[in-house]
Amino acid sequence: MKRKLAFFLIILFLFEAAAEQFFFDGASLVDASTSEKLNSKLSSLFDEFGIGVYVVTTNDFLEYGDSIFLASEKAHEQFSMKDDSLLFFIAIKDRSFDLDAHGLNGNLIFTSARREKIENAFLPAFRENDWKEGFFAFAKEAEWILKKDALFGGRSDDDISVILAFCVAVFAISLIVLLVRFFSEKNKLSNVFEQNEAAIYKANELSLLENKDVFTFSSVRTITHQNNSTARQSGSRGGSRGGSSSGHSHRSGHF
Repeated sequence: MKRKLAFFLIILFLFEAAAEQFFFDGASLVDASTSEKLNSKLSSLFDEFGIGVYVVTTNDFLEYGDSIFLASEKAHEQFSMKDDSLLFFIAIKDRSFDLDAHGLNGNLIFTSARREKIENAFLPAFRENDWKEGFFAFAKEAEWILKKDALFGGRSDDDISVILAFCVAVFAISLIVLLVRFFSEKNKLSNVFEQNEAAIYKANELSLLENKDVFTFSSVRTITHQNNSTARQSGSRGGSRGGSSSGHSHRSGHF
């Protein structure tokens, strides 16, 4: 009985370990230490953003399918990847790759334009056979895209560019108005000269219509005491984009 229980626990442990795998280096492009670091990095992206980001390497895509597209889709199924995900599939024999976005959120976040940015991030290193640098460049760019998507609530890159341009324009206009006002006030003061002797001022030029003190500024401090029995309300703000899977979307090439 104890042996059966121990065997069951081992199988369960191996199953959980496999379920947490995000980096599958079938072509043995990096050493074990680098593989572990990459898997940890990709795993942290899923923990933070809920989107699976995977890497699968193989010597020949024919091990998975008749084309690079079918191969990456087969790998997605074989390794039980998350529905909302991005798979970076690499075949060494013909130096080909495929960036496969899957699921509704996967496709909304990793658009073709954003996958092109990921491609531009890892290609320089891959062309020099620097696999380690290329994989970390891929993970870094994918992380930036996920952070940007979370920050701007799923808006497209064009919308984000418009928002940033608007913020820059508002800042620039505000700065110009401030400078104009500053130099205008400074110009007014340039006609005022300090006189060292009171006799210089002409007599009877200053007439006071009223002779009383007027306090034009006051400092008020308001303190509000809240009854301990008053209930405090709290809440959270967030959102998600849900829906059924929209299938696979590919962007492939060679390095």
